[in-house]
Amino acid sequence: MIKEAIKILYAIIFLFIFFSISSCKKKSTCQFASVPNSLVLLIKKNNQILTDNILKNIRLSYIENGNKKYITDLTEAIAPYDNKGILTTRNIGTISNGNINTYYIEYPNDWPTDTLYVHYIPPSPATSCIYVEEPVKFNNQLAPVDTSFHFDSPVYILNKQ
Repeated sequence: MIKEAIKILYAIIFLFIFFSISSCKKKSTCQFASVPNSLVLLIKKNNQILTDNILKNIRLSYIENGNKKYITDLTEAIAPYDNKGILTTRNIGTISNGNINTYYIEYPNDWPTDTLYVHYIPPSPATSCIYVEEPVKFNNQLAPVDTSFHFDSPVYILNKQ
């Protein structure tokens, strides 16, 4: 009788485990809204940090459906990184996870425009539901990273010649 009870108990445990495993499904969507890391740029000209006056007048544009638009949150870094040639934007992460990956750096003083390639892979279960930033390209070349700054995002060096 005890052997029968043990067999029944094992059968119940086996059925419980079987139905628990078979009812599990891999989630196909993320259940929370992720925010992309900021894109952090160290912009130089001929290896010299740009002045604040130039930095605050730089604009970052892109083309969407044939219309020129601007990144509206491009700003200089705050202390302790102010006056170090750093510009940041977070909005670019949500824009560049679609079909827009090419951006144009517009400088004051009639300097030629540079091209920036930025792509964030949107959140998915495959990316642990976070944005993944691919390496940035500056004028079709991989932009080097400056590791002397302490940000959550890489600091890409854009050296205008």
